[in-house]
Amino acid sequence: MKALADYVHSQGLKFGVYTSRGTYTCQMRPASLNYEAIDGASYCEWGLDYIKIDGCRGSQDMNTSWSRFHESFQQCITNGGRYILESVETCGDPDTCGQWVGTVSDLWRTGGDIQCNWNSVLAQMNANDRMVNIAKPGNFNDPDMLEVGNPGLTLDEQHSHFGMWCIASSPLLISTDIIHASKQTIILLTKTEAIEVNQDLGLNGRIQGRSVVLHKQPNTRVWVKPLADGKRYAVFLVNIGNTAQILTVSFTDLNFPGTSAAVRDLWNEKDIVNITNGVFTSSRAVPSHGSVFITLQ
Repeated sequence: MKALADYVHSQGLKFGVYTSRGTYTCQMRPASLNYEAIDGASYCEWGLDYIKIDGCRGSQDMNTSWSRFHESFQQCITNGGRYILESVETCGDPDTCGQWVGTVSDLWRTGGDIQCNWNSVLAQMNANDRMVNIAKPGNFNDPDMLEVGNPGLTLDEQHSHFGMWCIASSPLLISTDIIHASKQTIILLTKTEAIEVNQDLGLNGRIQGRSVVLHKQPNTRVWVKPLADGKRYAVFLVNIGNTAQILTVSFTDLNFPGTSAAVRDLWNEKDIVNITNGVFTSSRAVPSHGSVFITLQ
């Protein structure tokens, strides 16, 4: 395993593995319950960069198991080893595990396993919204892997899926076959300005975009993220209805100061309009489950 990790690193890539805090993994392979320290030391010796710690088959005491792993990985760093990014499953309650999960892991799943259909994507994002106040630089809510490029979502739905994960500053973990991915898939997964929003630390460290309560617009979901430069607001609008519609949102609903702004289209990476009336309105009817991704400045 050390040789494999060295080869992966030689290619400029990171090396990760999977385990569970139970007796067995979800696939009934041996897992790590009561062997967290021993396994952690092995992962350190291998040169691991990333670990996914699942929640199947056994231990329900998340804090104890995750803490044992975390202590082992901290010892790895002390001994000159690599930093091991810890991804754990699951923490979706801000009032219970949300109060301490950031002390024992870097990121955590906020819901169940995503499926490659629109209802699942939206449900994952809704669950992720509950944890918005827990996310901060270095600690990330994870609504599960991206389904972009997999069968089951339209191209519009894939854009909306990717955009929601970007505005939420969630991990962009690709689950499709990159070697055989279509040109459309690669173009979407490399949307530079959308990814910049994902990576932006947010104003005052509030990295995750917040769901906006709309007072007038039906079948529309909106998230807003004030960016770290203190000047721009990233705004993501999605049509959750079954027919095309114009999408609109007021600056008041976004808590955007003033009534004037320059608007940039992040999907097409171009400036599109200057607003003076304090209301953004899409230039065309947005298809069912389609989206608009913009910044205001």
